[in-house]
Amino acid sequence: MTARRGKWVWAVVGGLLLALGAGRWLAVSTADRLWAESLGVGDPHAQIARMRFMLVTLAFAAAMVWSVGNLYFVFRTIRSVHVPRRVANIEILEVVPRRYLGAGVAVLGLIIALFLSYGASDWWYAKLLSSGSADLGISEPVLGRDLSYYLFRLPWQRTLAGYATLATSTVLAAATALYGAMGAVRWTGRRLWVSDLARTHIGTLLAALALVLYWGYRLEPAEYVAGVHEVGFDSILLDVRIPVANLMSWLALLATGASLLWIWLSRVFLVLTAWTSLVLVSLVGHYVVPAFASTVRTSDELRVEDLGRAEREFISIAYGLPANPGTISLPSAPDGAALSDYMPEVAKAALWDGFAIDQFLNNGPAGRVPTRFSRARLGVYSSGDGNAVPVFLAARMIDLTVARRTEGDLSWEQVHVGPYAFASGAVALEAVGASDEGFPLFVPDLATPHTASPSVAELSLHNSDVLFAPGSTEYAVVDDDTRSRPGVRAPGLWRRVALAWALQSLQLIRSREVRSGARILWRRDVSERLSALAPFAVFGEPYPVVVEHRLWWMADGYVYSDESPFAPRVEWLGRTTGYVRAGLVGVVDAWSGESTVVLSPWADPLTRAWSEALPGLVQPTQTLPPELWQHLRYPQGLFELQVGILAGTGGRRLRPGPSSRATTYWWFGTGPTDSVPRLRLRAALEDGEPPFLAAFVEAWVNRGAPRIEVSSFDPPMTIPGPSQAAARLSGARLSPMAVAGTVRTVPLPDGVLFVQASYEESAVNQAAKLTDVVISWGDVVARGSSLTEAARRVLSSAADRGQASASWREARRWFERLDDARKRGDWVAFGQAYQNLKRLLASDGDSVP
Repeated sequence: MTARRGKWVWAVVGGLLLALGAGRWLAVSTADRLWAESLGVGDPHAQIARMRFMLVTLAFAAAMVWSVGNLYFVFRTIRSVHVPRRVANIEILEVVPRRYLGAGVAVLGLIIALFLSYGASDWWYAKLLSSGSADLGISEPVLGRDLSYYLFRLPWQRTLAGYATLATSTVLAAATALYGAMGAVRWTGRRLWVSDLARTHIGTLLAALALVLYWGYRLEPAEYVAGVHEVGFDSILLDVRIPVANLMSWLALLATGASLLWIWLSRVFLVLTAWTSLVLVSLVGHYVVPAFASTVRTSDELRVEDLGRAEREFISIAYGLPANPGTISLPSAPDGAALSDYMPEVAKAALWDGFAIDQFLNNGPAGRVPTRFSRARLGVYSSGDGNAVPVFLAARMIDLTVARRTEGDLSWEQVHVGPYAFASGAVALEAVGASDEGFPLFVPDLATPHTASPSVAELSLHNSDVLFAPGSTEYAVVDDDTRSRPGVRAPGLWRRVALAWALQSLQLIRSREVRSGARILWRRDVSERLSALAPFAVFGEPYPVVVEHRLWWMADGYVYSDESPFAPRVEWLGRTTGYVRAGLVGVVDAWSGESTVVLSPWADPLTRAWSEALPGLVQPTQTLPPELWQHLRYPQGLFELQVGILAGTGGRRLRPGPSSRATTYWWFGTGPTDSVPRLRLRAALEDGEPPFLAAFVEAWVNRGAPRIEVSSFDPPMTIPGPSQAAARLSGARLSPMAVAGTVRTVPLPDGVLFVQASYEESAVNQAAKLTDVVISWGDVVARGSSLTEAARRVLSSAADRGQASASWREARRWFERLDDARKRGDWVAFGQAYQNLKRLLASDGDSVP
């Protein structure tokens, strides 16, 4: 009776656990379906859900049949199992009932099946892409395969091969261990003895494993080309690694034959010899021979010109980098008066750094407890006269940490219904000017961005409530009967139970605030919302945009692939990948939560394949209104990745070198090859000690199309880099205790301008205020309260120092003659040049070369 009651208890506990797991899965699935339907993407999300369920089911079913079938074969060979048992002082052997053995085998098979199918739901990414098999017309030179093979088919093949390898090796290990435990496999003296049934079973499993390894070795050359194993693209790849992979595939076939032959001939040395050879050749061929070959070969012998060209081409494809960087020829000592030609552009450039704006907003007069501002982002808005004005824009958000610190414990209604469910309002600040006290100026209406005031002014918006913003992690309940706001209604009991279970909030069932017409809004963090909307993509940090007095969030969507031929592997968002492109644009209405993912005009083949695989999820390019397209900017996350590759920190370097340093910043103005003022991402790469400018990277959007240019300086290593400029600028600042901003490098046709602003905290409220702006133009450093004033002082200083500058130009000419004489070995001319140079340096003049 007690035993029967115990069985019922275990059955009830097991049923409850199963019901909890199934109920949780059903609740989350229901909530996700309702959320997707509220955004109009129910069909593609249902397609993904079906694919995930199908893959898990098939992987579990295959693993279950494979593991339980093989373990059942082992079970049939077991005659009996005896367990020692002591009764009083007598030790006896008790026979284990076969039903217990069968149950144990079934449980072990179930555990193995769960282990093998774990994570199979994530295979949907590779499975859906495998249908995009159309050739792209871009072939790599080693295997002659099209780029589409690496992006679309190879990931799924590697997934299946990995699953098959793991399943075969796991069951082989389990079966061998069971045979060893029952004595069917044991050492007899110096000889390994295997029973006939065990030999038949293990030999078959070994043959299956060898066939799976053959499949893997056949994929290995493509994996080398795709950079999966992170090997060099050199002669070792052609002469060693690919031939070894082909050899290993043939040895795997020999191991297959030897394993099957072992079943008939019962000669252990056959299978041991074949598998020992396979393992030894694999170790030597994969590690020893390539290392030795790379040691004995010179750099010229390692280099293969065709592979070098292919690497440059496919790096451009994988990361959107230009294949052929350009060159900028600028004088290292520009004429001071030449800066006057660029005064109109200097007057329009953004003055403030983003971090100073953030500190001013959160500590200054615009800050209100318990709200904080989102990260201020630079944008460009057109005034009534058609002029473009750079403006910083930030939205208010609720800071629950501050609210709990000031208000104590908050109720569920306060956090999810109000007043701490969401914030209200946004502010815009002029990026160019500052008040007399050094504080930013507020822009009350972006329809007239040139009108600014030192008084705190909230931005004019039709709907000022900000329900969706970066960092909004809690869900909100709003009582809204309109159809203009996406959200999930909860009229019925089951729907409320599902939402409460999925969101882990029992109050959704009990609270009276959840009325029949209420909408439940979750995934209110913009990046999280867009990533859930398009789960195959990763969305970067959103930036706010105001169009027709509506606040929107825009974010760049990135697609990636681990397999891409001849591309360097980079660390990106915690994973190693070989292909990253930004082909999507996500848009979220800050008030309603209306969300859309749009195909960008520069979408790459991988992004287009996703849009075709999930129709209705990614909208066509023309779906987005032109007013929003005007605020499209170059993807900052991709730009930083590109700069990292160029600087040698993100993978194999292109140029200039592994010790390069880079600073990324936004700038509004013209460029070396583009005369139209635009919002630009820039990075100045420097190298050497002391650091000189090695390359300049600039990216912008022109009529909906991205542009990125990489330029080196000619002659190289003649213009000081931002680090040298920072040392010079620091000596000219008004307050040595001020916090310095980013040194911005501005190449102009007549030279390089370096700009740096500095800030200090206000004594009243610790808000950041502008101390001064310091610029460097050639050998002149000047300070002012604005960029325009500092530039005017450069021009004034240049007029006063004309004679001294001429002396320095003459000194440079004598130095060039001295260096030329040294290279030629003409020591007489060297001495003459040295004496003239000494005379000029000893004369009165500038103290700064």
